Order: sequence, then C-alpha cells, then structure tokens
Amino acid sequence: MENLEINKEGLIVSGEHCGWTILIEQEDPKDKEYIVYIWSPDGSEGYDDWCEDKEWLENLFRDNKWKVKWEEKSK
Repeated sequence: MENLEINKEGLIVSGEHCGWTILIEQEDPKDKEYIVYIWSPDGSEGYDDWCEDKEWLENLFRDNKWKVKWEEKSK
C-alpha cells in the first residue's frame, strides 16, 4: 500500500477518477476515522467517503486502484 498522506492534497494519477484532487482528513489523531474528499479538476463534481479506520481507508484505495502524487506543502 502506498504512503497515505493525511491532511494533504494530492492528485490521483491512476485508477478511478484519474486527474481528480484528493484529500484525506482526520480531525483528531486520537480518532481512527477518516474522511476522503475527491473533486474534479474544474470543481464541478465531488464526493466524500467516510472510513471507519486505516484498514477501511486502505481498502478504499485498493478498490479504486488509486495512485496519488501528494503535494509538497500541507493543507
């Protein structure tokens, strides 16, 4: 599994929604939950997924066959 960056934007470079932006948020590091946001290049479409824990998050990436190029700076 590729390195998943939390609270950083990235570009989906392969898999479902290739070319879209992605952001994984975890509001409180003590929580195991994540919210994954993706949106189209022009911002006209977007979706979010709630993940119960890291395993669920990894499965979401695996199922969508996502490879992501993460931004250098933090969001």
